[in-house]
Amino acid sequence: MPSVSDHINRQRYKSHNFEVGFGHRLFGAPKGKRLDFEVWLDGYLYGNNSDGPPIGPFKSTVHTEAAGQVIVYLPYYFHPQTAGYVGLSFEQTIGGKAYLSSPIGNFDTGNRNDVTTIGVNAGTFLAPTIAAQVSLTTDVRVRGGVKNNVIFLAQVAKIF
Repeated sequence: MPSVSDHINRQRYKSHNFEVGFGHRLFGAPKGKRLDFEVWLDGYLYGNNSDGPPIGPFKSTVHTEAAGQVIVYLPYYFHPQTAGYVGLSFEQTIGGKAYLSSPIGNFDTGNRNDVTTIGVNAGTFLAPTIAAQVSLTTDVRVRGGVKNNVIFLAQVAKIF
């Protein structure tokens, strides 16, 4: 019989993500070398998760509460022609408590989105429509999940 965690990971959540950001040049020229400050706020709303089969004898279903995220970047743009930058990042995610809902009550699964992460990011445009970014981050605090000591992410994007 699959565990509750297996069931949660296989579910197809109906989710909505809302994001708003703010950026400000701290010093330097707008089209030259400069240090920026950026703040992004994300909100995640999850619908009822009834796509999968019920769990256990009480026909429980998995539900996830809303989650939020604050991301702060301090990128230093050192190569204005390619938008080349290196910078620091801070992320705080909260909420997202997952629980089983059944006729006899709700039961906390222990899963959450409560993570604090810090890191270093770098990126540039390799060509006018091709961008690359790398990140090296670590989780400094985790509640209700797995702590990642090292997270390395490399991305290449084609802009159409």
